[in-house]
Amino acid sequence: MKARYIFLGMLGVLTACEAPKTNSDRPLSVLYREAHNHFSQKEYRTAAAAFEEVERQHPYSIWATKSQIMSAFCYYMVRDYEFAQRTLEVFIQYHPTHRDVSYAYYLKGMCLFAQISSPDRDPKPARDAREAFLELSRRFPDSPYTKDALRKVQALSQLLASHEICVGQYYEKVGNFLAALERFRTVLFSYPDTPQSEEAAYRAIECYISLGLLPDARLMEEMLRKNTPTSLWMKKATRLLKTLHAAKP
Repeated sequence: MKARYIFLGMLGVLTACEAPKTNSDRPLSVLYREAHNHFSQKEYRTAAAAFEEVERQHPYSIWATKSQIMSAFCYYMVRDYEFAQRTLEVFIQYHPTHRDVSYAYYLKGMCLFAQISSPDRDPKPARDAREAFLELSRRFPDSPYTKDALRKVQALSQLLASHEICVGQYYEKVGNFLAALERFRTVLFSYPDTPQSEEAAYRAIECYISLGLLPDARLMEEMLRKNTPTSLWMKKATRLLKTLHAAKP
């Protein structure tokens, strides 16, 4: 995680840049220094509360904005992902042109990424994380976080494709071939660049055959042959169709 670069070096200029005195209880420089000290000691939950106090007592200073994203990072470090995500969403909404907003998108994606479980579980965190990383790549293609975000998009696409195949195989097993086919087609059209797309094409052929839609099965086999002529799934599809043809009276 490359979060610290945003905040290192701030303390040396903080006193000089401190906002005019307000009705706040304590000076901004003191509050921020204490928060940063807790952060340096890896006392992340205490640091999060301290950064929030900076924002509460000095809401119109530039350090309030910095403290907002810093508190989100601290909550991320203590695995309070939902609170971190909410903080980041507020930051993105009210500071869309801030220099650190690309990092906010990245950290939001990481919060969602950390909540992902196995492919057979609820895919919503994976979908949301993928969308957050895609949004980062679209809005900030030159961000230092975009390269890693795109790597995670690919990993998440494979995870989501695996989920669709797991559900599709269940439907296929119980004889609900239309529902199964919808899942396999989702892989083919939503995640076409994943390795799972080859299996999805083969499973779709199985469903077409079970539904008596042989022309569609053959079209899918031709597509598989064109895109991945040497794949094991293509060879299985060809054998399946040949067996079916040989079995005809």
